[in-house]
Amino acid sequence: KVYDIAPDDSGDVHPNMGGMSISPTLESLLQNLPSRMIPERLQHLAPDATGRNNVFVWRMGEGAFTISHIGERLQLRPDPNKPARHGFVEPREVMSLELYREALHDTQSDWVIDEPEEL
Repeated sequence: KVYDIAPDDSGDVHPNMGGMSISPTLESLLQNLPSRMIPERLQHLAPDATGRNNVFVWRMGEGAFTISHIGERLQLRPDPNKPARHGFVEPREVMSLELYREALHDTQSDWVIDEPEEL
């Protein structure tokens, strides 16, 4: 199985090694995400979109796209190679991949679907 973060030989994931990919705005997401990952229903925003319609674009929180804590176990870290367009939700400390997945799951109550009809 492919993850946005690679566990080490012990099955642990580490801070500053990547994580769930995120974008600061819907516009940057649509410009940088492969068309196969953008739901077809968003073709009015991204004409090449070919992704499955059971996938949603969501947002969590507002404010600056800077390194910050997300709950007790996660952090937002802008991608040093593309800080204005891409970032990661990654572990704040070394943890098992399963604990990382649980920490992401624990944030779901803060997610809001963010798919406007027009940009």
